[in-house]
Amino acid sequence: MENIEKEALKKRIRIGIRIFLLITVLTLFFILFKTGRRETVEALRRFSPLYGILTMLLWAVSLGFDSLQLKIFGMGVEKNIGIINGVNIITMGQFLAATTPFQVSGIFVQVYYLKKHCNIETGQGTSIIFLRAMTGTLVYLLSSPFILIFARDAFRSGIVKNILIYIGIIIGIGGVVLALALINPKKFSRLFARGKKGTGFFNQVVKFRDTLGSILGKKYRLFIIAFFSAFISFIAYFLMAFTILKGLGVEVPIVKVILFQLILRFGLFFSPSPGGSGFAEAGFAGLFYNLIPKYLLGIYTSLWRLFTTYIGATLGGILTLKFLKEI
Repeated sequence: MENIEKEALKKRIRIGIRIFLLITVLTLFFILFKTGRRETVEALRRFSPLYGILTMLLWAVSLGFDSLQLKIFGMGVEKNIGIINGVNIITMGQFLAATTPFQVSGIFVQVYYLKKHCNIETGQGTSIIFLRAMTGTLVYLLSSPFILIFARDAFRSGIVKNILIYIGIIIGIGGVVLALALINPKKFSRLFARGKKGTGFFNQVVKFRDTLGSILGKKYRLFIIAFFSAFISFIAYFLMAFTILKGLGVEVPIVKVILFQLILRFGLFFSPSPGGSGFAEAGFAGLFYNLIPKYLLGIYTSLWRLFTTYIGATLGGILTLKFLKEI
């Protein structure tokens, strides 16, 4: 990675961190201001340390099985992506997703990390990151009938309906771009580079297509195993909100807790703000508004973001800065 590119990335990260912190702090402050009561402080004091530890363990399980996906997909290109490398890649992605609009910058750094530390070419690395996204998308698709049955209340909001339309448009555009890359790599490559760079870019697009086809074709068992790893990771992630509620002494149906988060997390992938800041806090508070006491809404949202975003992004920030110094 050239010095100019590194400096540009660092600049985007610095700007993104400021925007992320500003939007997050303002949103949380607003929610806490509107919902905070004396009972809020008392509830926080009574928060069970046991459930705090359990939530942290669920965070580790979610991260571990997410990392295992990368190791499994690495086997598809006959490369070893260790669990530690997997943790580094995922948390760096979480940090960069939290500091850049539409959460896209993390992909480039993750692919470059695979190339430098795991000797995986750019096209293959891009395919591995894309396959990880595919397993997540498959979890959402298979969960959609349950969402419509058990969490249909969430779709009564006009905001949610508009967000779904917006997501549909983004997915449609992405699908057209992907189809072009898979069907006609040469034409796709010409859109982004020409000459010698165009040839190199074309070669990597072909490797992306071949790797994708291989793992979804002859090596389909790897994709199935990775999917189950992703499923366990998602369940652990969504259970964190449930254990936080238990720690606060609130009883809410576990199915609704999980399905409401499925809706929110899927929508956050397409959020234009860094890390979904603002959208995540407001969306989470909105979904649980009628499920828990109002005085707990602000502190519950804050604890949820702490475990699901801030811890991983902080670890990823340390690792990202270290990695940028290496290259």
